[in-house]
Amino acid sequence: MCGLFFSKLGSWSGRSFPRCWRESTRAAWGPLFSGLATCWICLLSSVAFGQANQPQPDVDAPFQLSDFGWRPAFQNDRSTPSQRDSDGRKLHLIVLTNDDFLGQAPVKAAPGVRLVSAIKPGVVRHSVWCQRSIANALRRAQEVRPGLSNELVVSYLPAGEPRLLHAARSETTAKRVIVMCCSSDDRLLGLLVGVPSHDDLLALIEDSQEAALIASFADQNSVWPDQALADRSRQRLPRRWRFLFDQLLTNHAGGKARFTRQDLAEIVTTTHLASLSQTLWPVYLKDCQQRFALELPVDTQRLITVEQHCETRSDWCQTMIPLIAGVDVKQHWTGLTKVIWGVDPYDRNREIDSLLQWLKAAPDRARFMAIAVPGDAVPGDAVPGDAVPGDAGGREWFENMPLETHVVTRWREAHQSIDVEDLRMIKPAELAMWIQHDQLPAVDLNLPSRLRYVIVEPGQQRMRLIRQTESPNRLLKLAEKFSSQANPNK
Repeated sequence: MCGLFFSKLGSWSGRSFPRCWRESTRAAWGPLFSGLATCWICLLSSVAFGQANQPQPDVDAPFQLSDFGWRPAFQNDRSTPSQRDSDGRKLHLIVLTNDDFLGQAPVKAAPGVRLVSAIKPGVVRHSVWCQRSIANALRRAQEVRPGLSNELVVSYLPAGEPRLLHAARSETTAKRVIVMCCSSDDRLLGLLVGVPSHDDLLALIEDSQEAALIASFADQNSVWPDQALADRSRQRLPRRWRFLFDQLLTNHAGGKARFTRQDLAEIVTTTHLASLSQTLWPVYLKDCQQRFALELPVDTQRLITVEQHCETRSDWCQTMIPLIAGVDVKQHWTGLTKVIWGVDPYDRNREIDSLLQWLKAAPDRARFMAIAVPGDAVPGDAVPGDAVPGDAGGREWFENMPLETHVVTRWREAHQSIDVEDLRMIKPAELAMWIQHDQLPAVDLNLPSRLRYVIVEPGQQRMRLIRQTESPNRLLKLAEKFSSQANPNK
């Protein structure tokens, strides 16, 4: 068909010429144009076929994030000295989420408990719920800023409640994420709350590089908070936040307006972070109520959901950064996470060796573990102490029970009847790690009521659970029973 078309074209173009010329044109041009057209069609077809069959990038594939060193945060063993030297010149982006801090570990069900959406045995997989969105944001950011993988190391840090502590129910808490940008030695430079877009990531990286540049010109005796960082935040904040920010610059630590960087470790503590959050909480709450028509505490879950967008807490972050820039994230990430989420995060780096040794030290004695109550109050509340119940500083552990005064008093009496050497206060994270280590049945921390005590019977790998709504007499009788068994002559 193509040969016929070009033959006609040749014959039409030669009508004004003599007949012999027209015949020679038809004979020569027709096959020539036919061959050229066939070559072009084959070339275009091969290009189109190659593009159609070219493998498309998959954001879930590991190699998409491996260029940024996707790995668990605060990992001590870097693969090679060259990698350590390379990472030392990069920013560190930490993606902190409320995913299971133990990973999707296999869960052993307690008798009579049906696990919800059980995972195949032997599967342990650490991941974060927004990994796909982070990969997309990094890819688009690298398109705008080529070579970004040479400037950034990305790691993940799951810090949510493990399935081992809510085995009898499905997870109902909305997903949460905090993105922290740090220097190579894990000093905080920038902060976001929510799933970032590529524009949010680029802005965070640029702000962090600016903060790192300012810190590089400063020494230990320079003024903190830095005036340049304070001016940057002041220009970006609306009037309501700007007024509060100026107050915090003056009053956030004992009325002293400025400090040196050498004082930073002493000033920024968990209690100080909670005090800052308590000051910012009313303004942030009012802002959210006006923007999203929220009514707390009814709309708590909705507030968590809207915080998945970075814009929700952007003013809060802009206010906090000049006040906490430069803190050691590895040391203070739990306190910073608590003031944002309002609950204690779960720390996988917590050691349980001492707990395991304590459990094995006296196999013929019962062990009583009192579960420390996590900070389940609103984000503006102060951080509760970690004292052992019954001590002078541990009175709050009993007072937090929403029970009558005489019942609380009875609980305290039952607690004091336990032998001191058989009693230990543990965090929920330690409880989960112990259950995982010894492959014990999963428990539910909150249902049917708050778990208060875990009792390990002597010579048995069995747990007795004492909950808040139970009678304190049960704890008292068990304490007396096991005490008499351990001390028959007493």
